[in-house]
Amino acid sequence: MGAVTGGMLDILDGQLPFNTWVPWHCTSFLLYWFTSLQEIVAVIIATVVNVATETTILGFCLQTCAQFAILKHRLQKMAKSREKELSRKNSLNNASHQTGKLSEHISHHLCIIRLAEMINDVFSQVIFVQFFVSILVLCSCLYHLSSHLTFTDVTTLIVFIFSMFVQIFIYCWAGNEVMLKSAEMSEAIYHMDWILMTIDERKDLLMIMRRSTKPVKFTSSFLVTLTLESYANVSLQVEDLFIISLIQMYYSTSFSTAFEGIFLCI
Repeated sequence: MGAVTGGMLDILDGQLPFNTWVPWHCTSFLLYWFTSLQEIVAVIIATVVNVATETTILGFCLQTCAQFAILKHRLQKMAKSREKELSRKNSLNNASHQTGKLSEHISHHLCIIRLAEMINDVFSQVIFVQFFVSILVLCSCLYHLSSHLTFTDVTTLIVFIFSMFVQIFIYCWAGNEVMLKSAEMSEAIYHMDWILMTIDERKDLLMIMRRSTKPVKFTSSFLVTLTLESYANVSLQVEDLFIISLIQMYYSTSFSTAFEGIFLCI
């Protein structure tokens, strides 16, 4: 909204919203308004597509986390109801019924894993492009910020850089939550009353625990894993680049000032 509002103000001032190349001269009134509206519409469409992509990926990640939470609750509920059912007369029928429920829970766990793998396969390239472009834009903005220290540029770029960091954080936080929820399954099964279950049921639970030792992870083309650790590494690298740019700007400014002083003395 800020870019659109700023673009509309630039149009009212007689300037194009963004510096772009077009195969015509914007000297006439119709071409000027056509180019300006084209840029505004392009920004709106790009914003909608970007927000839709992020919310879709975030929604699928939260859906995966919710499925893990539902499975965890069902397993705990099954363990609590086992003690009550063992005291009944038809304990054999109840045991077979519980075995059927446990089989459904195992199938549910496998379906959740397949869902996460399918989401990763579909959106891995999208996440890779988003990460690559975001990091490239961050580095460019920080380099520009280190060389243009006017108040207007600093304020605008700081807000934009903050929004880019938030954008990357959303992906990493969502992937990190999926990884934690999938890894919590083994601990949840361990804290169940699994002693009351039969040997076959314990073996089935052990299969879920062994599979949970390999948590579900979302990757961007097998290069970046969506975790908070990856976000911290990206933030540190961008911060190091910004510090290096500031140091280079400081020494280049000092060198140019010293050179001008020597030239004036001569």
